[in-house]
Amino acid sequence: LWAVPRPNGLLEFKKLGDTPPVADLEEGTAPLLSVSASHDSTKRARWYLLAITQWGDPITVASAVDVTAEPAIRGTHILPEPQQAATDYTELVNQARSRAIMDGYEVAAVTTGFGPEPGRLWAAGDVVRILSLSAFIMRPTEYIIRRATFQFDEVGGATTTLDLAFPELFTGRTRPISRYPFN
Repeated sequence: LWAVPRPNGLLEFKKLGDTPPVADLEEGTAPLLSVSASHDSTKRARWYLLAITQWGDPITVASAVDVTAEPAIRGTHILPEPQQAATDYTELVNQARSRAIMDGYEVAAVTTGFGPEPGRLWAAGDVVRILSLSAFIMRPTEYIIRRATFQFDEVGGATTTLDLAFPELFTGRTRPISRYPFN
């Protein structure tokens, strides 16, 4: 759940990732002014390996390979918490891979106005769908708004900067490697 402040001063609790997008933003069309994305490949690994041994039990191994990472990028070992002994290890490895990709990928979008439609403000927790070839978002991709920063000045008028993240960062689900916007 995500606590979202509302203009009336109350907090609204939302389950993230299950709502439809409040806006489709495409490069070159209003209200989208610009999109920037940064990729920090040092947070990614080529392979993810989990190995566990418990008293008297055989070793359980799960692994995942990030086929989009450069072969020279190192691998990483995942050390699960003791309470995760009964977990599906393949899912645990896939979550570690997804988390590394999401941690190394930041997106910000600047829009005109203060909301997706008149009378509605951009809000943390809202879902937007973005297509921006210049930011290497090669297919329409859904993001959750982490933070909306509103600005008004004489030159640019009303603009909003949206700091965005993949919905999986908040939902705990994993995304197939082929569904990332830069692949």
